[in-house]
Amino acid sequence: MTRNPWNNLTKCSYHVAVCDKDFILGINKTIKNTDDKFHLELWPEPFVGNPNAMVYLLNGNPGYTAEIDELFANDMGFQSLVKNSIVHKPTSGYNDFFYYFDNITCNGETHPGCDWWMKRTKQLRSVLGRNPRLFNVEFCPYHSKNANNIPDYLPSYDYTNQLVINAISDNKIIVVMRMVNRWIRRIPQLMNYPNLYRLLNYRNVSLTSGNLVSVTSAFGSLVNAC
Repeated sequence: MTRNPWNNLTKCSYHVAVCDKDFILGINKTIKNTDDKFHLELWPEPFVGNPNAMVYLLNGNPGYTAEIDELFANDMGFQSLVKNSIVHKPTSGYNDFFYYFDNITCNGETHPGCDWWMKRTKQLRSVLGRNPRLFNVEFCPYHSKNANNIPDYLPSYDYTNQLVINAISDNKIIVVMRMVNRWIRRIPQLMNYPNLYRLLNYRNVSLTSGNLVSVTSAFGSLVNAC
């Protein structure tokens, strides 16, 4: 098993897996558009949720909301949630490590990730009567406003890939929410995986019965697995 690179982060003003440092700093130097740069002052979020969940979500990269994200970056409570999550350490009071299902606030502001996830799982939560058990994996763990410069490879991807490959071996449901073609190129085992679910609308990545590509009882299977 590939070692978790998130046990070894840089100890400075920016937060990067040590194995990614030269790669990601080099990429940032070449980016001219500020909106495309990776915000390394924020803690990376390669995944959120419990890796033992039976539903894996494959996403793009964590976003960036000016001022609000910076507010939370300096909040010790939120830092603790992220740092626990990236090493798969449970945090008391949070549902299966998926902290965005809770109302995380700082100085009266709600974290934008909470609103994003609550909207995308509204139907799922309504049917379940509770928060779903999910494990969300980001293609790239570093925050940016736009996703125009996400690299095809970083050393930290090796660990993320292994988590997804393990999920395939365990016959878990995998929903590709973003970058479907890039995910398949990155993990070829996804190509013919029977439990790979795709979305009809990749601009609105809500987990709804109408947005899952028609396969036998797709939404029902998703509900049962959560």
